[in-house]
Amino acid sequence: MSRRAIVIAAVILAAATILSFRPIYEPDLWYHLAHGREDVSGRLVRTNLFSFTSPDYRQHYTSWLFDSIAYLAFTVVGAVGIQFLQALLIASTLLLLYCACRERAPGWAAVAVLAIGFFVLEPRAIPRPHLVSFAGMAACTLLIERCARARSSRPLLFAIPIVALWSNLHVECVFGVLLIGLFAASELIRPTVLTRRDGVQASVVAIACGIATMANPYGWGLIGYLYENLSVPGMLRIAELAPPYLPDYRAFLFYLALTGLAMIAQPRRIRIWELASAIAFGTFGLMHIRMTPLVLLVTAPLVAGRIASLTMRGVDHRLRKAATTPDRRRQQRQRRRSGKCFLLGADVA
Repeated sequence: MSRRAIVIAAVILAAATILSFRPIYEPDLWYHLAHGREDVSGRLVRTNLFSFTSPDYRQHYTSWLFDSIAYLAFTVVGAVGIQFLQALLIASTLLLLYCACRERAPGWAAVAVLAIGFFVLEPRAIPRPHLVSFAGMAACTLLIERCARARSSRPLLFAIPIVALWSNLHVECVFGVLLIGLFAASELIRPTVLTRRDGVQASVVAIACGIATMANPYGWGLIGYLYENLSVPGMLRIAELAPPYLPDYRAFLFYLALTGLAMIAQPRRIRIWELASAIAFGTFGLMHIRMTPLVLLVTAPLVAGRIASLTMRGVDHRLRKAATTPDRRRQQRQRRRSGKCFLLGADVA
């Protein structure tokens, strides 16, 4: 392992540690641990067990595997075990996102985007199942970036087992399928990084990922669970379903504006799937606080690539100017010495 890789890994671990080993307020953690206790004991929760008003109402609670792991960590190590689990998931997310950015940008640009991303993730860095979705979305983004770089749909095949496992950990695996579907459909309609044949194969993979969301004990229940939760904002006011607000989510709003500016600065380089993903997840983020990290996880490589491109363009322009000016002055002096016309030398300058 190179020295640079060691430094990057150390920085990522430090960031994950800062976000995980700190005082937080998360009452839902005990709800997840209670579910995990039932699941580990062999009684998979299929009803609204912990509601005294409707204990028999069916509940397709798709985060059963995360809750089971969290409960085991809590039982063996205590609260520190939960923090270690959170740090592991956040570190995995940042590492996957760094690798995705490196597919199209140098290391310094990837680090710059992750530095902003640290503050975007911070409000949502709490021990809940959505931490798994952070890593899952970053993994899907990395696979898409590798497809674009290799100009092949083959890397996308890894998304199928990822989504299958993800469906047992958190319901937001459907957003990973959405991201892959947007990429596949865009490349099928108007190929930019894939051939049309690869676009068809990517579309088949996207469909397979959709089917993989049923690879859990609840089957279609995952979709039913998501559909039922869509009606929650109309009945209850839940903080994480409210729109982001200032000053708490200023980092997200700043990053969203930066993403828009990066795309506008080089409009000819925008691909359909990049535009579709930025609009879709940007809209989700503006609607609900809990969706704000997904914008970063989907668009980070795009922003890193644009920052690097625009910066290097300015550097190249300055270098070119600095390199050519002395040459022209030297030519002018040589022409003066040889008795050539002064005006000709001025024209060259």
